[in-house]
Amino acid sequence: MNPPKPKKIPYIRKKFNDITIDYYHWMRDRNDPDLLEYIKAENEYIDKISEKFKDLEKELYNEFLNRIGEDKIS
Repeated sequence: MNPPKPKKIPYIRKKFNDITIDYYHWMRDRNDPDLLEYIKAENEYIDKISEKFKDLEKELYNEFLNRIGEDKIS
């Protein structure tokens, strides 16, 4: 499974005679349906590749609890 790739849309910013191109400026719009789809694809990707570590995650979590105790708040 390959990671999702965001679309690249050039956004030219000019300031003090300096020009920069930001290809991911479109990601600033949190209501953009394309951004929401991209984030969903990223989440699905990380869930898929981290499946094999779920048992290790549970084991480490339980070890942390055994060392610090569940009643500790700091």
